Amino acid sequence: MVLQARQGRLSFDNNVDLQACACSTNAKTNDAGTDASDCTHDASDDGTKDATNNVGTKKPTNTDANEPLKLATTSAAKPTTTAALPHQIMQCSLDCASASAVELPDSVGTGSGASLNDVSLQSCRKACVGTNGCEAIVYRHSPIGTPFKTMCFGRKNIHTNVCQPAQGHITEVLRGLPMGKCALFGDPHVISFDRVYGPPITVLTPGEYHLIKSEQLQVQARFGYTRRHKTAASTVGIAVGGSRIKWHTLAVVYVGPAKGIEGFKVFWDGKEILQKYPSTFVSPDTILSAKFDALDPQKYHREGRHTIAGTHGVLPSFLFEFGDATGSFLAVYVLMGPDNVNAVVRTRKIEDGQDGLCGNFNCNQEDDSLE
Repeated sequence: MVLQARQGRLSFDNNVDLQACACSTNAKTNDAGTDASDCTHDASDDGTKDATNNVGTKKPTNTDANEPLKLATTSAAKPTTTAALPHQIMQCSLDCASASAVELPDSVGTGSGASLNDVSLQSCRKACVGTNGCEAIVYRHSPIGTPFKTMCFGRKNIHTNVCQPAQGHITEVLRGLPMGKCALFGDPHVISFDRVYGPPITVLTPGEYHLIKSEQLQVQARFGYTRRHKTAASTVGIAVGGSRIKWHTLAVVYVGPAKGIEGFKVFWDGKEILQKYPSTFVSPDTILSAKFDALDPQKYHREGRHTIAGTHGVLPSFLFEFGDATGSFLAVYVLMGPDNVNAVVRTRKIEDGQDGLCGNFNCNQEDDSLE
């Protein structure tokens, strides 16, 4: 099996025979009944509705409030900067207070508990963009156990997959690129970047699907019938390529006929790697560090064990980590079953936009184009 790049997209070659593995570009989802709001918000919202129990309401996006902001410094204030609110804001119905804290000017308290109290959502936004290092806010309405109507917290280094479900709280990413996870498990269910707590998308039709489709990074999955699931597809292969990984290609695929780890192969630029268990591999340009070892699936996602791995313990798995001078920017975890896999993709939101089954990573479940 060799992974090839053709006309801007990745494709598995056809040397691996999967039943009815015709490419489908019109995957249907089972997300009927989801309760997701439009989470792209205009920066001109002054937050008055949010302070009166309307957090997450859809706002118009045609008002320009992008004037420069300059916050006055006080003895307790952090360094400030002249900055502008983004025209469109990534608003998530998540509480990401566990992210790294940034103290905003005039905050009460210190560290992760430092907050601006009884301010509007717009004032909270302005405080963040005017403070060096602040990338996001956590805005709480009527926080339990406090005398305040609202609380505003500055944050950076947002990882949406470790945020908590929100009740009267929101997180807004004002700059920077958050990290997130997309997980595939079972037959297969997809928990996308924008569905941290579900409901998952289910794809039953065999084919090759983009998980992430962008100018700089492409991640694809192959769904096929298996011995266990003869009428509903499961994930049987993962492929990665694009300029973000210096035009290299990575592919993990079940080739059979043996079950389990002996039936899977890994290819880097068309050459087989990680042929022995356990083993490691580092690409000559060091952009990829890979290992084939006993790993704990739950370390990578709460659904990592689903239908394959029981309830505890480590199991033979692949881990692929991509990095450069800026640090790690992509990781792919693959847990092998008899002839299918569970997979977890962790990466940053792509600045120039993305699409695919893993979503466009804007915290809105309803605007993803699936293929």
